[in-house]
Amino acid sequence: MKSRFLTYIYKVETEEEVKEHLKALRQENPGARHIVYTYILPDLKMGASEDKEPVNSAHRILNTLKMKDMGGLACFVVRYYGGVQLGASNLDRTYVSCVFDLLADEHFGERVVFQEYVGTISNNCMKAFEKEVISAGGKVLNKEYLGPSVKIRFGLQKSRNSKLIRSYFSDLKDAAKTFVIIV
Repeated sequence: MKSRFLTYIYKVETEEEVKEHLKALRQENPGARHIVYTYILPDLKMGASEDKEPVNSAHRILNTLKMKDMGGLACFVVRYYGGVQLGASNLDRTYVSCVFDLLADEHFGERVVFQEYVGTISNNCMKAFEKEVISAGGKVLNKEYLGPSVKIRFGLQKSRNSKLIRSYFSDLKDAAKTFVIIV
């Protein structure tokens, strides 16, 4: 089995927000071996953590973000260990490319801020709901099938929070998170 790397980039204003995102990612990914992260706040405070990985990836990412003047972002890479040692140079390259592949179009596009939501929806409504999210410019982040219902995590652009999408849920919760996608 190969290791899996999941990349998350959030817009952040404070170190407390960074800690909250890290805590949430640890809760959402209990089987993950490491969460490497870096952040630069709007006031230019910054930080990075290798999370016991034998590489310098987070600091390399941080230095590149500084050079590109990309403040107000926190970048997290969640690693699920697959049982195969990648070697320090391959591991380092993988962490760095995970973040920069996601940010590749930053200079050519704009940052779109999404609000994250979590709710349970009937399995019968799932396809229609996904179409609704996509047509509203949103992203489906995770689906957990629970028999006749589906627990879904999704993001909507803050400027496009659709009342129609909200009508699918009785238990829709604002996950109190934002995340950034570069378009």
